[in-house]
Amino acid sequence: MPESNAPARIRGLDWVLAALAAAAAPHVPHLPAWVTLLLIAIGAWRWAADLRSWKLAPMPLRVVVVLASTAAIFGTYRTLNGIEAGTAFLVLMAAAKLLETRTSRDLTVVVFISWFLLYAALLREQSLLQLPWLLGSAWLTAIALMRVHASSAQAPTRHIVRRTFWLLLQAAPLALLMFLLFPRLPGPFWGIAAGDSARTGLSDEMTPGDISDLSVSGEPAFRVRFLGPVPPPVQRYWRGPVLHEFDGRSWRRTRGQAFPQQQVVAA
Repeated sequence: MPESNAPARIRGLDWVLAALAAAAAPHVPHLPAWVTLLLIAIGAWRWAADLRSWKLAPMPLRVVVVLASTAAIFGTYRTLNGIEAGTAFLVLMAAAKLLETRTSRDLTVVVFISWFLLYAALLREQSLLQLPWLLGSAWLTAIALMRVHASSAQAPTRHIVRRTFWLLLQAAPLALLMFLLFPRLPGPFWGIAAGDSARTGLSDEMTPGDISDLSVSGEPAFRVRFLGPVPPPVQRYWRGPVLHEFDGRSWRRTRGQAFPQQQVVAA
């Protein structure tokens, strides 16, 4: 028999929407505005659909949303890899999943996406200022999962909140032990590069719109060795690369332009 498109009310949808909003909040300053607006619009629509028993989006529309979102992310970032593009893509996939949430299994998928978004926030920045928000969001996400899989729809919310808190508290010693004993791998986490779109130093390409994401790089731009005495500071200036080509978004060196290496001799 064909699947009905008019869903019954799902237990815990409001908690899942709150958990997803809390997990996506740290990424909002780094996301394109249209990604945030689309997530808010779909989340509000799904909440209203649950209250008013509206029909969910048909399969063709969901396919169009997924394909259009993938193409839009690729057009914005020129890739689907990396922290920035990957996070935006994950947010859009969570929004697309909300279009077909009919069962507790669907809500569980959204909950796990929320946890991955919290992990992604740590990949971007490890700051003590955001730690309280991340811990609170992790607690809220765990409460949402407990609410979805509660044995009874009439289970008191206070009981679920208290039980989730004690479960997380019991897991804290194990998390601390893993933090102390788990091996630290050299380099970025899972080989994820920090990104070269906006970093201090010399580069063959520069995108003005990425300056807001500028991060300080400790890599040396170049090295200089003097054969004689070191000249005074007023003479220690070098001309940097000149970027001639502009494609409407980024400046870069002229293709095929050769820059022969020259030895600089201080007079």
